[in-house]
Amino acid sequence: MQAQYQFGIATNAISPLIIPYFVGISHYNDEFGALIPTNAFYNSYEAGDLRTKERQFYFSKYARIRNNADTVNFNAHALYKYFHLESALSTTTPDCDENWTLLRMPEVMLIYAEAINEVGAATPKAYDQLNAIRKRAQLPPRSGLSQDAFREAVWKERYHELAYENKAYFDIQRTRKAYDVVNNRFVDAVGFKNEVGNAFQSKYLLWGIPTAEINTNNKLTQNPGY
Repeated sequence: MQAQYQFGIATNAISPLIIPYFVGISHYNDEFGALIPTNAFYNSYEAGDLRTKERQFYFSKYARIRNNADTVNFNAHALYKYFHLESALSTTTPDCDENWTLLRMPEVMLIYAEAINEVGAATPKAYDQLNAIRKRAQLPPRSGLSQDAFREAVWKERYHELAYENKAYFDIQRTRKAYDVVNNRFVDAVGFKNEVGNAFQSKYLLWGIPTAEINTNNKLTQNPGY
């Protein structure tokens, strides 16, 4: 399921946003460098995970747009999954109209696996969903996990398979757990400082209610912290 974009009607800024700052690999007016994974997150993938290979989910170098013989090394792992080749290399229409994916089949499979596990314990059907994703990533299958361990295996797979697809924040709200990528574990979200030092506050477990809605309905009260 996707939100549709089309050149000349509505453009999508995701591709220039994920290119490291002005590295010169595209014809975009700007390469923002606004959404670059941390090394800690990239390193949290299991060894041999296909998703970490160059030009799978991430890329660390690319040919300079004005001299293809010159390779630019980013010194970072940018999001290749959002690199829109056609618009990046176009000299006539360098505006991205890549569709934005709202829901992919791997997410459906992981939701199904997690739901089965929450009923009592993981069944063969639950393992089939999780392991199908791991098999595509060239990782060994999971087996024989406790209910708690299977739950966290699914959560971790969500972080790695659905990386930067706007899922992690909602998972934190739902589970009240955050993925400590440095120590490869799940911890209580409230008070946890991520790898760049930002602490998750309890107010973030709920949305703030827009002032316009409160002004319209005087029976509404703002959620704590806003």
